[in-house]
Amino acid sequence: MSGKYAAIAEKAEKFFSNLLTAVSSKPKVRSTAVGLLYAIMGYLLSQAVIFNEYSPFGIGFVAACGSSIAGLLGALGAIIGYASLWKLADGLKYVAGTVLTCAGMHILKSLPFSGGRFFPSIIAACSAAFVGFVFVAERGFALQDVVMYISEIILVFASAYLYREALTTSDSRPGMSKSKELETSTVKVVSFFILITTSLIALSNVRLLAQISAGKVIAIIVMLFAAFNGGFGMGSATGVSMGIAFDLAGGSGFHSMAYGFSALIAGVFSKAGKLAMTVAFILTHAVIAIVYPGGVNITSMYETFMASVIFILIPERRLPDLKYLFDPRIRGRMRSSMMNSILRQRISGASTAFNELHEAIKSSIDHSTKKNGQDIAKVFDRAAEKVCRTCALKGLCWERDCIYTFNVMNDLTPVLTKKGRITSMDLPSHFVTRCLRPEQLVEAINHEMRSYLSLRRFRNRININRGIVLGQYSEVATILKGVAEDVANGIVEDMEAGVKIERLLHDVEDPSVTVWRNGAGRLHVEIEAADLSSVNERLERFSEEVGRILGIRTGKPEFISDISGDRIRISEFETFGVKIGVASRKRKNSSISGDTGTYFKTEEGMVYVILSDGMGSGREAAIESASVVRLLERFIRAGIETESALRTINSALMLRNIDEGGFATIDLLEINLFTGLLRIFKCGAAPTYIKEGEKIRMVSGKVFPPGSVLLPTISDVATQTLNGGEVLVVMSDGAYLPENDDWLRKELKAYDGSSPKNLAVKISAESAALSNDMDDATIAVIEIVKKEAS
Repeated sequence: MSGKYAAIAEKAEKFFSNLLTAVSSKPKVRSTAVGLLYAIMGYLLSQAVIFNEYSPFGIGFVAACGSSIAGLLGALGAIIGYASLWKLADGLKYVAGTVLTCAGMHILKSLPFSGGRFFPSIIAACSAAFVGFVFVAERGFALQDVVMYISEIILVFASAYLYREALTTSDSRPGMSKSKELETSTVKVVSFFILITTSLIALSNVRLLAQISAGKVIAIIVMLFAAFNGGFGMGSATGVSMGIAFDLAGGSGFHSMAYGFSALIAGVFSKAGKLAMTVAFILTHAVIAIVYPGGVNITSMYETFMASVIFILIPERRLPDLKYLFDPRIRGRMRSSMMNSILRQRISGASTAFNELHEAIKSSIDHSTKKNGQDIAKVFDRAAEKVCRTCALKGLCWERDCIYTFNVMNDLTPVLTKKGRITSMDLPSHFVTRCLRPEQLVEAINHEMRSYLSLRRFRNRININRGIVLGQYSEVATILKGVAEDVANGIVEDMEAGVKIERLLHDVEDPSVTVWRNGAGRLHVEIEAADLSSVNERLERFSEEVGRILGIRTGKPEFISDISGDRIRISEFETFGVKIGVASRKRKNSSISGDTGTYFKTEEGMVYVILSDGMGSGREAAIESASVVRLLERFIRAGIETESALRTINSALMLRNIDEGGFATIDLLEINLFTGLLRIFKCGAAPTYIKEGEKIRMVSGKVFPPGSVLLPTISDVATQTLNGGEVLVVMSDGAYLPENDDWLRKELKAYDGSSPKNLAVKISAESAALSNDMDDATIAVIEIVKKEAS
């Protein structure tokens, strides 16, 4: 049955959540809903009668609503409510006060001081004073009437001010001090609490069963909620306040004492759990109801029991938590979200600046390249300038018969372009017979051609360097953009969950609990304190309790203790796990392997396996591959996208090795332990073999290694969704024999899942025997394990 009720509650919650989302997303619908709510609240507060004949709260609410359309609807609801009061004279007084307040708000709204915080309160108090004066005068200014008249004006003024605070949005601003921020939030909570309390006075006359009051049942639920969230302090304050309100509405002091003391005792037991706290409230209230001098208040006991049952049935994780409004530490966390927004704007601005810088430099380089482009015709022009300028036949060759000379040079262009030089034999015979200096002309043309080719090589190198730098600017812009998105959306703190988890740490002094979701929406919990040894003793059970509060299945918790204190980390359960075995060997007669590899897991539940093979072997290759692996790991751990990290490393290697040359292959596996998504990045690396049941397939790539060429495509990428049970073999080229891989496929087929390490050692030994240890070899075997759901 409990499962059935839980399903019904889930559906109801989803329905109301969707309804609220639909209402809030449409401005017209939202305005209509707010107007109807104001009308209902206006009617309800007009029915909140105290001292048997006074109802000041409706007028205060009308003033707080302002001069908007919703405010007019609130006034209409209050007028209808006051008109239905059982005493016609009093009803007429409050209707007149409401109309006068509404008129004053609309007539005086254009005045400069109408935006002041106390303006609605003054209008409402003056309206109540003007109308009430007539009724006091009619009764001859009796002392009791005058006192109640003044009290009513004060209540109208105060309720208008507090209701306005409750209805308006927070005025918290960047730069506001923590104390001021806490003061503002406390005023709003108190104001909202007063609004609820005065509304419950009206509902106290609504009967559910027999004499059971709907308003008092709701009030007791609110008290239990306050005691559960805030302990005995908040509980007793709520109980006394609610009790005073109901006593003013027609009690004899019973509710103030019963509710206040019961909520106080319940708050003491708040850390013992919902059930224990509720039982404490029921028993305390029952004792007071029995021993109270006025006789046994059986109706109040029924109301308490009904409210307690409803409170117990509400799932704990569905209870919102308002404790953060009174906790400066958590208010500080709220401020940090605003700081995150500012930080995101600044990082986005830096990203845009780098992107614009990239475009500006690219445009300038393109223009410069076109402007300074070398035309091979200039080779002939410069050679002629050196040789023919002082020749006696200059006028004949370059003026009268210039077309003939140009044609000769044009015919020489293909030969010069192909060979890079010419000889006298390449000159036409008819040109040689008339030219006075053919040998000098050939030598000059060859000299200018050598200069032309050298300049072209130099400019090509400059263009490559410019392309690398441009690529870095573009990559920095991309990385900063990703960081800005991570700041805005990557980490979302759940403050309510953190407060709930703190209640589980009743035996820990001053714990600090942080609950957040990463960019993939996965929950993480981190608890810090000077001493968490008591929690460590029950760590598995504690992790399960945390999972119940968060509504998730937790993975294996992690306990860390060092000089700074103790920490506990709890994350969501990961669907998949990995077993990794590695084997490596050096080439024959070499003391150092040129291969470097690593594997690691990030907080996002991603496992990375990286293998790099430096060019050649020995110390230089080892330095190159180790540098690549170290940089790539740091980029990925910093949250930079894999593609951006690979492009950045490629540019860095090209700049570093531009004189001597050099590169390093990259083989990178990215495994999502939550979804099973596998991505394989190949940058000039040997193939990867994947075993799926009895099927074995090979994944290879065609892209050059990083540092060798500047290409738009940095790596080949293969994507696959894992189901569990797959075995992956990643190897450097020293273990890969392209002419024969049957032996490797046979080893993979025979593997029974016993030990990835043993399989890696077998493959290493077999490849060494077949290749005669001609190159360094590293093999990593990764077995995918699907965890059993409990």
